[in-house]
Amino acid sequence: MIRSFIWFILSLIWTIIMTALSVFPGFFIKRTEYFHNLARIWGRGVCLFSGAEITVTGLEKIDKNKSYIVISNHQSAFDIYILAGILPLEVRFISKDLYFRIPVFGWAMKKAGYIAINRKNPRQAYRALQTAARVLTEKKSLIIFPEGTRSDGEHILPFKPGTMKIAFMGQNVNFLPVIISGAGRLNPRGTLRINKSKVTVKICNAVHYNSEMLNSREKQISALQQLEKIINVEFSGLQS
Repeated sequence: MIRSFIWFILSLIWTIIMTALSVFPGFFIKRTEYFHNLARIWGRGVCLFSGAEITVTGLEKIDKNKSYIVISNHQSAFDIYILAGILPLEVRFISKDLYFRIPVFGWAMKKAGYIAINRKNPRQAYRALQTAARVLTEKKSLIIFPEGTRSDGEHILPFKPGTMKIAFMGQNVNFLPVIISGAGRLNPRGTLRINKSKVTVKICNAVHYNSEMLNSREKQISALQQLEKIINVEFSGLQS
């Protein structure tokens, strides 16, 4: 209880500071790199305040000169803080549009180049996917949680077919599988409770697809199954 309270207070203060640092310079600074760096520092701070022991392997497999669609399993809100803090890439999250309506915070998300999506509005969702595909051509990377929701932390949920829609809009796509283990124990789903926990993050080899490899629904499903298998196998290895 004390750990959770300390984390909440420190993270709240930290978020206010980081948001302020994005708002005031934001009227003069147009480069999204500035806001991305703030998001990275913010993510690291939130993780640090939790007291969790976070181990990361595989960073050497990332080519900073390439863009990726980072696909990760999803156990906790901490997945976002962790990935924002550790990846040596300028990344964009695709997030529910309701978060962008939060005063000041939503504005900061827009300045950082994050993409709002409303899955109940097909036209808006399609425009969001077009924006996401354009991000990849600008040598930026995307982070996607293909399960579509948080799992129980013990199993990987089936991947949503929509994961491949962004890839279908591009010509050449590099998928970067990332496996997170322990985040669900650190911060159980649906709570603000913070437990003492060890979190392991494993970055796998990138998987490349070109347009010909994804030019039909059958090929997209096959590619999705391949990526899902990689995540499942590596996750099982971390759990054992």
